[in-house]
Amino acid sequence: MFDSYEIESAEEIKGILNLENTFFVFDTNVLLNLYSYQPETLEKILSSIETIKDNVFIPFQVRLEFENRRLNIISNNLNKYNKLKKILNDGKNSIYKNITDQQVYGDQIKFINEKLDAVISDITDQLEEQKKNFIQIRGKDYIKNKLFNEFKLNIGTINEEFFLEHENYKNLKKKLDDRFAKKVPPGFEDKDKDKDDMPYMIYGEKILERKYGDIFFLFEVMEHFKDHDEFNLIIISEEKKNDWVIQVDCEGRKVLGLLPQIKQQIYDKNPKSRKIVLMNTLSFIKDLAEIAHQPLSAEILSDVEETNIVVTNDYFNKDYNIKTDTFFNRLNKDRIAIAIESVFINLSDELEPLIRYSQSMLHSIKDTGDVYSYTHCTEMIDDFIVRNYSKFIDACSDFVDIQSVEKQKEIISRVRGLIDIRIYSS
Repeated sequence: MFDSYEIESAEEIKGILNLENTFFVFDTNVLLNLYSYQPETLEKILSSIETIKDNVFIPFQVRLEFENRRLNIISNNLNKYNKLKKILNDGKNSIYKNITDQQVYGDQIKFINEKLDAVISDITDQLEEQKKNFIQIRGKDYIKNKLFNEFKLNIGTINEEFFLEHENYKNLKKKLDDRFAKKVPPGFEDKDKDKDDMPYMIYGEKILERKYGDIFFLFEVMEHFKDHDEFNLIIISEEKKNDWVIQVDCEGRKVLGLLPQIKQQIYDKNPKSRKIVLMNTLSFIKDLAEIAHQPLSAEILSDVEETNIVVTNDYFNKDYNIKTDTFFNRLNKDRIAIAIESVFINLSDELEPLIRYSQSMLHSIKDTGDVYSYTHCTEMIDDFIVRNYSKFIDACSDFVDIQSVEKQKEIISRVRGLIDIRIYSS
């Protein structure tokens, strides 16, 4: 009677993943996220979906929202590449100006400019390569083709009463608004979507009110499985709204699963249903991989986790973020190097003699084998870094969390590495 209040453990969920009577329903956010993963991650998720394709159900509501939003996602992602290139070029020009204003020696300016040009050019080339490999607006959509043509995922048929033009729609609308007023989940947090610039989704000449989208999703799922024999249902979604999921604040916000009120509605409509659980994309592909004894790489796990952090629940009102964490990690490392080089310029009177002395000691080692002299140089370099520690950290404060001890260690490690490059490049 109160099965809907059970919160399944991770092991219980994993235990039903590969059962023949387990069915999967994908939410729109999971499908749209496919356009923001790195290629290796995308292929892994698609292959995971392929292994269960015969047991997948895609509600009409999800497919329609996917089609309505897909091109905007792709175009926004492609535009982000152009914006990133502009940021790089603007940053480079700004650094050029600041270096020139320092009135340093010409050879130092040349050294920094050459380093900058090489870094910016390398990153720009990588961006262009990523952009070429990205899903294009025109032509065949690789992801869409995989899901709906190759995998032939089962697409639902929506109830005609859900459309604005249906003769019974007014009565349905009244019932749905009553659900909102009483905060019956799901969907009541979307009650103000009729005030948005895009309050409708249009299919041919038929119109759906977006604010009822979550309810239509649930109704369609319940209708689809009403005649099934005993079955388990896994809804795969990145949903985090309080009208969908149980959340607790325990060492950070944690989603525990579907609200019991939603599960109970499914149980009432589908008495033969057994386990009804919610999974996110990360748990889904990770558990399937473990069952197949093919653990995922740390890069794939990180890509999925970081991508879904920037996901928005409202794809129509908020900008959908391109997944560029890998690029930004690389960019931040290069920006750290550039920031450190700018500190080197300001400390050139102190640093350059140290570099020359260290280089002379290196040559001396070759001739005499006196390692102690260079050990002394190492201590002098360490002392230089310690004295100017705060300058190096502060120089990176605009793009690094300098409160993080780990980030500070990374910065100082780069300082030491760049000094070594100067010493050994003689």
